[in-house]
Amino acid sequence: MSTLADQNAESKRHQALTEALGAAQDANAFREIILQMDKEHCLALEALRARSGCSEHLKFKLNTPDEFHGTRKKLETFLFQMELKFEAEPDVFSTDHRRTICAISYLRGEAYEWVIPAQRLGLEALFPTYTVFHESLVRAFGNPNELDNYKRKIRLLRQHGSCANYTRVFMSLCTRLGWNQEALRSQYRQGLSDAVKDQMIHVNTGVSLQDMIDQALLNDGRLEARQIERQNKKSLRDRTAPYTGPRRPFEKRAYTGPTRDTGGYAPMEIDAVEATTSKKQEQQRLGKCFTCNKTGHLARDCPEKRSKN
Repeated sequence: MSTLADQNAESKRHQALTEALGAAQDANAFREIILQMDKEHCLALEALRARSGCSEHLKFKLNTPDEFHGTRKKLETFLFQMELKFEAEPDVFSTDHRRTICAISYLRGEAYEWVIPAQRLGLEALFPTYTVFHESLVRAFGNPNELDNYKRKIRLLRQHGSCANYTRVFMSLCTRLGWNQEALRSQYRQGLSDAVKDQMIHVNTGVSLQDMIDQALLNDGRLEARQIERQNKKSLRDRTAPYTGPRRPFEKRAYTGPTRDTGGYAPMEIDAVEATTSKKQEQQRLGKCFTCNKTGHLARDCPEKRSKN
């Protein structure tokens, strides 16, 4: 019942503020209305904290975003500070219209004058989403080519290494675009590797971007651990498996006799020994001296042997 009453009250408050914006004729009146809307958002946050009983969980305060006067080099810092504010108070800035109104309340000088004509056409008509407001502000005071470059980079971004590296680059780009959660979730999932996507088929596409990032990092870590496990197992098998490669065939060689290294005679030496033995046998048969090969005496009485001595 209280939720329905809150929704009716919010609807009436939104209608009243829209009518007041349309009736404002000068910059001062328009600024006062914007500031009043910002105060009401803060009061709504305090009421939400009190009803939810989680005041301790939400009880923290960020530094107030810097006012933006139209200086190009300060635009990126201003937009990033606004994103932090929206992230810290998601229940208050749950709609694009509230985020746009809050960002406008911090515009001053040339930047504030730029947005004043929008109130005559209606803020929601000119800026239907915060992304449209973000891009319009960048094109007016930033570098429109740089915005297009960021869009192109994030659409071409793919996970080729770890999911952590992909997420880091993705987050650095998305903070410069002002896209809503739905667009960021879709783009983040599109850039993930097929292996991680396969692991996330049961993840609800309606979860927050941070929840999707957490799931992607978790599954990528599991895939990496499994890959390391397979590599270790393969390395262990390679070290313990028996050798199954080609074997050198056995060659039967002809026997060539003993060599000098065995302590016997070489082939030529055997022939010399056999020739000497046959010659002595023939000299003995004919009664010849082994030394001078003459008859009539033995080798021990050979005169030639005595003359040599």
